[in-house]
Amino acid sequence: MSSNAHCKNLTMPNDRNIMEASNHPPELRIENLSVNYGRFQALRNIQLTVHPGAFIALIGPNGGGKTTLFKAILGQVQPVAGNIYLDNRLMQGPTDSIGYVPQHRDFDQKFPITVREVVRMGRLKRTRLLRRYNRTDNEATERALSRVGLLELKDRSIGALSGGQLQRVLIARALATGASILLLDEATTHLDPESAHGLYTLLRKLNRSTSIVMSSHDINAMHHYADSIACINRGLHIHRSDEVTLEHLHASITGSGQMTGAA
Repeated sequence: MSSNAHCKNLTMPNDRNIMEASNHPPELRIENLSVNYGRFQALRNIQLTVHPGAFIALIGPNGGGKTTLFKAILGQVQPVAGNIYLDNRLMQGPTDSIGYVPQHRDFDQKFPITVREVVRMGRLKRTRLLRRYNRTDNEATERALSRVGLLELKDRSIGALSGGQLQRVLIARALATGASILLLDEATTHLDPESAHGLYTLLRKLNRSTSIVMSSHDINAMHHYADSIACINRGLHIHRSDEVTLEHLHASITGSGQMTGAA
């Protein structure tokens, strides 16, 4: 069986490798992207267009390339082929227009630091070495906190937060850069159902002005909240959410069935 067999099982008569979520010029466009780790091909010929206002769910088996795709977009891995464009300009490295929320927390929650200080870290790229944060940084921090509903908790220690609140802090940190695109890697993995529901509701609200690409194993929720579903297993196939059923999506990951059309 080929490495992309499960994703290819999702092929339908109206399948297309490039999904355009609106008629506007593309905000983020990936063309023929391939990434290798030594002799192992992690991504093969990925094509994806993310327009303003898109909410794309990225699903696939572990090791299928979800995190690698995010790393390629962020400039953390070097592709062996293909290009990534932002507003029709070739991306040459990291950009403040794209915010990233990692799967694993990249700081110690026991460290004595406040919610505001964590979110303000998102402004570090804009702050010269040894220069203090300025008024613009502080205003951007408070705007980001307000967008995720945590402004009243800005002086609280991160160690006193629930899992759902902490995830909102990480989203606010990503937004503090001024990002118009959010990449979220398994954002609900460690949340209870109530917190996860609250997070999805927040993301739909943010989606009014921010494009979202979110990797997840929560297929039921992704089918409900996302506009488009991208199945990735080295290669990538993408469909509108209303083109596929939950049975199609589960089979695309488990390989439990052969799919020939959408319900």
